Amino acid sequence: YDEVCPYDMSTSPDVVYTFIPSVDVGINVDLFGSAYDTKVYMYDENLALVACNDDFYSDYTSLLENIPVVGGVQYYVVVDGYNLGGLDYALDVQF
Repeated sequence: YDEVCPYDMSTSPDVVYTFIPSVDVGINVDLFGSAYDTKVYMYDENLALVACNDDFYSDYTSLLENIPVVGGVQYYVVVDGYNLGGLDYALDVQF
């Protein structure tokens, strides 16, 4: 996976998580504290891009903040990174 937000060229291996919320809600996906330059995307069940972030924090880690999701719809969260990063990452998801 790769999205322009605002940069492309995410060359790290990707990890994909999926979830189906039971109700409409806002979600936070936070990668602060990761050991490399992260990038994060969220797709809906049709693989349409819902949100994307690269370099929210000064340590080049990413945050999706208060992204609206619809109950009963499947979503995918993709953790990606720059320059073959992909070692340890911290993932905090809050609904």
